[in-house]
Amino acid sequence: MQIQLLPDDGTGRTALLATPDPGDRPMPVDQLLLDAAPRMLDDECTAVAGTLLFAPYAQSEISFGKKISAGLAGAIQDATGLTVTSKTAERPRSDDAVSAPLQVTTLAVSLDGALEASTPGVDRTRLRLVPGERFQGALFGVKEAVIASNAWYLARVIDPHRVQLAAGLLFARDLLAQHVRTTSEEAEAWAVPEEVATLCAALGIGVS
Repeated sequence: MQIQLLPDDGTGRTALLATPDPGDRPMPVDQLLLDAAPRMLDDECTAVAGTLLFAPYAQSEISFGKKISAGLAGAIQDATGLTVTSKTAERPRSDDAVSAPLQVTTLAVSLDGALEASTPGVDRTRLRLVPGERFQGALFGVKEAVIASNAWYLARVIDPHRVQLAAGLLFARDLLAQHVRTTSEEAEAWAVPEEVATLCAALGIGVS
């Protein structure tokens, strides 16, 4: 299976797309669609987002079309049992890390389109995914974003928390997220699977 992020899928939308290999299980949905692309593309966040959504349908191998670090490749192999066939690269140099934006916020992701009356508080950011069959486009505030997406449909066939987390990881760098928190109408808290926590930890991001 190959995972790739298309900033423009030909229709003006951004697609996190899974292309199956022979022998992979049929996928109920093969892409997460968003009406906006992350401004700060992060290949490692993309790899984990795709793994969360589509790795359960891969038979033996997974690749991402971009280089990822050897540490993340190992974490993905340990978490999924799949062989990562992507090329690996060294982690960013220390001077690159110093110049990168600080990840300091807790990013709350939801499938609830209702806008709150106030801006998120200190060290808080917000991402809302609204149904793409009802709305088009995206709204960006200083600390929040509302993006039309097919996430609502994925959430019918894939764990809604994984869907929200995948979208949150794609925008984690834009919204300076150190931690991503998902929500659900069925449960107030998510018992985060160990493999999910491990994958996010490899990015330096917590999850709840």
